[in-house]
Amino acid sequence: ELNIALSSTIEKIPENNDNPRRLVLSNISDVLLSCHAQTTRKWLMELIPKMKAKNFTILAVLNPFMHPKEESHAIVDLFDGHIEMSENEEEGMSLKMKKLFNQRYMSKKVSISKEDFEKKDIEEE
Repeated sequence: ELNIALSSTIEKIPENNDNPRRLVLSNISDVLLSCHAQTTRKWLMELIPKMKAKNFTILAVLNPFMHPKEESHAIVDLFDGHIEMSENEEEGMSLKMKKLFNQRYMSKKVSISKEDFEKKDIEEE
């Protein structure tokens, strides 16, 4: 059902459009749980090229703790980049770039405190 909805939406977008777009697939963990790696991977291998042709950047949210390591890697490897986000009481939230195709990136972990988010929210108001 999701594939049909996305396909019908994609068809309406002209291919020669230079406007960058973003698609966030926040349900990858759910799809992987119900369809397993082989079917999920096949679906994404069909979807990703279609979206790239329409100038989409695709972000997928995957909780690696919900799946066997092999299944998580089978999905993550389809994407051009991999950002790992973690949170614990001592360090707070952190981001680490694990992979970024054809781009240079900083490989060390970057810490982000809750205060940083709160401070930014106050400054924007």
